[in-house]
Amino acid sequence: MRRLSYINWRETVRRGIEATIEAEELKNRNVDPRDIRAGVAIAASVRRKSGGWDST
Repeated sequence: MRRLSYINWRETVRRGIEATIEAEELKNRNVDPRDIRAGVAIAASVRRKSGGWDST
């Protein structure tokens, strides 16, 4: 670490910890497929054609 003293080691470690926590949170996230389908159905029900707008 002394040889590479120009590196901000505190920031490097902090980023590593943040990345690990984020990866673990994503791994542990459980989403019920029924909730996703319900959300898609709600979005589809409020969707309407808008004149003069082409989303493609």
